[in-house]
Amino acid sequence: MTDAARPSFAAYRDAYRRMVSEAHYLPGIIEWTEPADPSELEAEADAFAAELLRQDDNREFRVFGTTGFGDQPAIAFLLHAAQAVCAVDYELAGRLIRMAQRELTKARRVAS
Repeated sequence: MTDAARPSFAAYRDAYRRMVSEAHYLPGIIEWTEPADPSELEAEADAFAAELLRQDDNREFRVFGTTGFGDQPAIAFLLHAAQAVCAVDYELAGRLIRMAQRELTKARRVAS
């Protein structure tokens, strides 16, 4: 089976499209203000899906960046929430995400 035929590929591809349409976010770009070129979005969605599928297959997802403005607790909670999702512990993942949301609210105040 080709990567493009795998259900995970389609799920990652859909996640990319939803980040663009719902969050107005292009992975890899911190702040996005211009509309993306629709002719390029499908190719970008394919590349995004292929890379996440590769990371998924290798059981190693990468996170790039650094913390700041007191957001270290939120990062810790989100990383462990992702691990909980991988372990199919959705209840724990939800609790950790809610904890991260509270920390991000505090961090936004500090950064302002």
